[in-house]
Order: sequence, then C-alpha cells, then structure tokens
Amino acid sequence: MVYIGLAGSPSLIDTRTLALKDVTAVGILSASPGLDDTITAYASGTVEPRPLVAATVGLEQVGAVLAGQWPDGAGPGPKIHVDPRIS
Repeated sequence: MVYIGLAGSPSLIDTRTLALKDVTAVGILSASPGLDDTITAYASGTVEPRPLVAATVGLEQVGAVLAGQWPDGAGPGPKIHVDPRIS
C-alpha cells in the first residue's frame, strides 16, 4: 500500500497485524518532489503501468484483497490499484 500525506494526529497501527500477516510498512519523507515527473511519465506514455497492475478495485473490495483474495480476472502484475470511484 502507498500512503501519501500525514495525518494531523498519530495513526494507530496494530503492530501484531504487521508481524503476524508478514506485512511490510515503509515510511518515506519527501517523496512529493518526484510526483510531478512520475505523473508526467505515466501521462506521456513513457512508462506503461499495465504490466504492474493486476487489477483495479473499488473501496468495498479492499478488505478481500488485503485478506489475500485476488480479484476475478486479475492479471499477472504484482499490484492492485484502488479507485474509490468504482463501486
């Protein structure tokens, strides 16, 4: 998962979930300077994202994906894109 931005108050993360589900959480500060160039590369077609994205799901499917249930019709890519506009 990729999170962009910081909350105004500390986030409460159950570290047992990280350890027991073998999840990796990585924090990065100042990734924002790379966003403009990244967006430009995708928009211009310089970078083709389709091989990376196995499927795009709506918010109601996120729980199942996080539980390890790959969406029907998912491709071979390693990533799942979440689009909150999809119902």
